[in-house]
Amino acid sequence: MSRRVNYAIRFAIAAIAGIILFCFGIKGVVTGILPSTDLYDTDWTTLKSGQHIEVYLDFVLEPFEITTDTKNNNDVSAIYTVPDLQISDTDGRIYMKHFIGVRANARDFSVYDKIVDASWKWWEDTSGSTELGDSGFKYINGSLKKMSSKERGFLESYLKDAGYTNEEINEMIIPYVLVENGSFGRNIGFVGAGALMTILFGIISVVLFMKREQ
Repeated sequence: MSRRVNYAIRFAIAAIAGIILFCFGIKGVVTGILPSTDLYDTDWTTLKSGQHIEVYLDFVLEPFEITTDTKNNNDVSAIYTVPDLQISDTDGRIYMKHFIGVRANARDFSVYDKIVDASWKWWEDTSGSTELGDSGFKYINGSLKKMSSKERGFLESYLKDAGYTNEEINEMIIPYVLVENGSFGRNIGFVGAGALMTILFGIISVVLFMKREQ
């Protein structure tokens, strides 16, 4: 293979990467302008993949999956457990009806861990001296992603350890992960950068291939 052809292939790959970046940015822009749903004000059984969600998370439990950078031995992301709190019609008690996940980057671990501690403190408090949100909340403007089979398996294991039966778990899991959207400006940047890469590298690769034929 000649050097010119080799370069042409590389530029073509770069152009394809530009297309992917462009599509990623477009998806973020479109999701951001779609009407949002308040997670705490909707029936979780009606949630759908790709749905635009806004929520002030004030009740979160431990992560059921943690991703680690094996090279540096650092945790880089985690999926925390988000319960759907409901009031029982029979005795008026609050219970956890459904569960989804929320993805967090390492920079937000301290925020989520603080909410987890406060959530358990409120859940186990019988005196009524604590309230949800006492230790803050996490605002999320994001979209729902379908859980992979691996992610669902981790959530199932977490709930089994909590004492739920397989039948209960199948009814309780809403198989989505809430993923925070990038800012509108960042998504526009992705669109611009992707378009520029596609046009520039696409033209270069075409020119190189045409020269090869001469």
